[in-house]
Amino acid sequence: YQVWSPPKAGGWPPGLVIRSSWGARSCATGRQPVCLESPVTMARSFRLKWDQYTGKERQLSMKRLFFALTFDQSMTGRLTSVMDQIKPWVNQARWTRPQNLHVTLAFLGACGTQTLGQLAGLLPPLAAATHAFSVQLAGWGLGGRHQDLLWVGLADQPALTDLVNRLRKALSAAGLPVDQRPYWPHVTLARQVDWLGDKPQPRIDQTPCLMTRMCLMESLGHKEQLLYQPLMCQTLPLDERTS
Repeated sequence: YQVWSPPKAGGWPPGLVIRSSWGARSCATGRQPVCLESPVTMARSFRLKWDQYTGKERQLSMKRLFFALTFDQSMTGRLTSVMDQIKPWVNQARWTRPQNLHVTLAFLGACGTQTLGQLAGLLPPLAAATHAFSVQLAGWGLGGRHQDLLWVGLADQPALTDLVNRLRKALSAAGLPVDQRPYWPHVTLARQVDWLGDKPQPRIDQTPCLMTRMCLMESLGHKEQLLYQPLMCQTLPLDERTS
């Protein structure tokens, strides 16, 4: 069928809907109907718009998550000192905010609400079974696809490696993705580093730092900068050697 409406002074009323079961595009002489697509085409168009809308909703509801160890003020100060020594040698870079400094244990990427619940359930038993341990800074360098990621490494620490291995096993048992690459303990100081010329030789304080806090973190984009927000944190218990 096709619906016709009489014209009014000043033109046709806004929002007028004219339906056509055959998708007619031609209009009778002297009449001005608004001819829409066939119901099949209309349904496809609606479905496309709905998929685009729900896709945006799903994207907004997803969170970029990772597990990490966070630092105390003393270690944060040492890392900030390394950055301050390097900055005069750099033209421009995206420097890590002091409050964002951390050691990544496992990066999960975009996760939905159900996965978030699973990850939150893994944290307490893992933390409870992990005694606090010390780490030391060890050297610095460049990495990433374009060799423009500035990092400071961590000295070999069996307790850290053991924690990462147990975390990966827990993720795998829960049916969640696991990074199969060898674990590389480091702290990212800056991204997209553009050097002025020669590179410096910063002094790195290698005093041991006690790691006592494990967190499930969310990576957020805020005013063109990254912001790492703790969603859930657990304190690692002390043992006789660390108390």
